[in-house]
Amino acid sequence: MRYITDLEAVRVYSEYDTFATPVEVEDMLNVVIRYNNGAIGSIDGSSCAVGGEGFGDRIYGTEGQIVCSNPLRVYTTKSVEGLKTNEWNTLKLEEAYDSRIRFIEEFAEAVLAGRQPPITGYDGRATLEIIVAA
Repeated sequence: MRYITDLEAVRVYSEYDTFATPVEVEDMLNVVIRYNNGAIGSIDGSSCAVGGEGFGDRIYGTEGQIVCSNPLRVYTTKSVEGLKTNEWNTLKLEEAYDSRIRFIEEFAEAVLAGRQPPITGYDGRATLEIIVAA
C-alpha cells in the first residue's frame, strides 16, 4: 500500500498469536498502521483460518473502495465515466503477470540502463521498519 499510495507510516501496532499450529510460530497476525495523512491501514494474515477466500488488498476511501485483485473491483459513489455509481464494478485487467517476477525484471532493466530502480533501497528500508515495528 505504501508503494501505491505514497503514504508513510507514523505508528504501527500489532497483535499476533499461535492458535492451531503445533510449533512455536504465530499463525494469526493483525497489524494497524496510522499514516502521515491520518489514514488507517490494516493487515490481517493467518495460516490457521479455514474457509473462504480473500478478495485481495483493499483501499477504502470516503467516496468508494478498490479491491486490488484480478479482476479489479471498484465501488464508487461518484460519477466516473465507464463505472456504475453505488454498485460494484468489475474491471478485467488486460495484462496478467506475476508481479513478483515483474518487480525483478524492472529492477534488472533499471540496473542495466543505469537508472534508479522503481523500488529503491529507501523503499525497502521503510517497509522493513513497518515489519519490525509490527
